Amino acid sequence: MSSGDGGGQGFAVVTVDDDVGRGLFATRTFSSGETILTETPVVSCQHAWNASYGYSACHLCLAPLETAEQNARRLSDNPGILLPNSECCQTRPNFHVECESCPVKYCSDQCRREAWDRFHKTLCYGGCVASRSKRF
Repeated sequence: MSSGDGGGQGFAVVTVDDDVGRGLFATRTFSSGETILTETPVVSCQHAWNASYGYSACHLCLAPLETAEQNARRLSDNPGILLPNSECCQTRPNFHVECESCPVKYCSDQCRREAWDRFHKTLCYGGCVASRSKRF
């Protein structure tokens, strides 16, 4: 077995053997609800079902742009639905932004800029070609 310390974050990446490969193992006790690891996916996309039902998520990180309660109200067409513990599912609507050339939405300007630099300037389906060279 070989390992790395996970940058002192309370976990180690351990190579178990050639058959099992590597795994992430805790090196300390974590509290309930504590974030252990956050990483950006190499590739991600919403399920077609989500898109067809209008689920609103950040085009880069897939963070929800509507709360579970807002989602339930929209899907049921019932504005009176109240979900328990709705305070546990908050979004930050004051930070939400759209691409300047198409209706793609992001949870923050940081996600919009990162998406533009990584792929959206090539894949953006709105505006003219000249706008794709523009930097945010």
